[in-house]
Amino acid sequence: MDSPEHDQRIVSASREIAAPAEVIFELIADPSQQPRWDGNDNLAAAEPGQRVSAVGDVFTTVLTHTGFVRENHVVEFDEGRLVAWRPAEPGGRPPGHLWRWELEPVDTGRTRVTHTYDWSSLDDPGRLERARSTTSERLLASVERLAALVEGPGRHGDGTEPLDLLRHLHEQLDWHWQVQARPRLEGLTDEEYLWEPAPGTWNVRRGQDPVPGTVTRRAGAGEWLLDLGDPQPQPAPVTSIAWRLAHVTVDVLGARAHAHFGGPAADQESWSYAGTAQEALTQLDAAYEAWSAGVRGLDLDDLATPVGSAEGSWAEHPMLGLVLHINRETIHHLAEVALLRDLWANRGTMA
Repeated sequence: MDSPEHDQRIVSASREIAAPAEVIFELIADPSQQPRWDGNDNLAAAEPGQRVSAVGDVFTTVLTHTGFVRENHVVEFDEGRLVAWRPAEPGGRPPGHLWRWELEPVDTGRTRVTHTYDWSSLDDPGRLERARSTTSERLLASVERLAALVEGPGRHGDGTEPLDLLRHLHEQLDWHWQVQARPRLEGLTDEEYLWEPAPGTWNVRRGQDPVPGTVTRRAGAGEWLLDLGDPQPQPAPVTSIAWRLAHVTVDVLGARAHAHFGGPAADQESWSYAGTAQEALTQLDAAYEAWSAGVRGLDLDDLATPVGSAEGSWAEHPMLGLVLHINRETIHHLAEVALLRDLWANRGTMA
């Protein structure tokens, strides 16, 4: 392992991994697998179906902390042995840094893997500090995580792994959250958050505010209350962005994270509903993280275990069914929020 000085612009790390080069290379050349071994914790997600196959390919990834998209231009490629790419902002030119993976078979079951970060051609001053912080130790962390994926227990004899059901369950929702749903909520204003697109819209509103005639009860423990009705009227009323985000935060994610994973208490009657867009997004992020962390901590036995009394008449159904249900609920409700944002943006052009 190299020990770079402050301004050494080519750093690398390597080790032998007990797996064939072809098996390891699949995890590198398939961008959707890269967040699993990223030692910098910089990659949140990458859309499936982008497997690299030649110089000139471009694949996209989503960054963890910002949600920004990067286009990665493949500049070196040798199937099973070498791949390197230069990141860039969408539609822009690469600023000059490069990530490289080199695989050298030692024997039929072992491979020396070398990971390199080369910023010798980096010409963007704003990226220099981050480049300097990418040390060989960080590169080695990626190599170690890669090794853990192919050397760990439960692998087949050829070094490949069995179907990773838990990873696919989590990524079904997390990819949508990172790439589609959460970025679509950026820039949400308070006015848009509380906008009522049709007469009789259910909303989150102050306790003293008048409510539509279909509202027969209101929930909440704070200044802002949630419109509800028992039984729910038919047809179901239009709901605001505020109402929909509250439903996902409390009923879909928060209550389940509390009941099954020990997350913070979340129920309609005791919840302090958000009166501002920023507070609502903060609540939503916390509820999603609590649920997501719980799913990541499950094992196959947990998936087969009945969900219990917290799910009422569904008590005997397995946890697998609940995880799939929450995936569906979160995806479709946040898609509804995205549609409401489109309607808001075009409200002045609609007849």
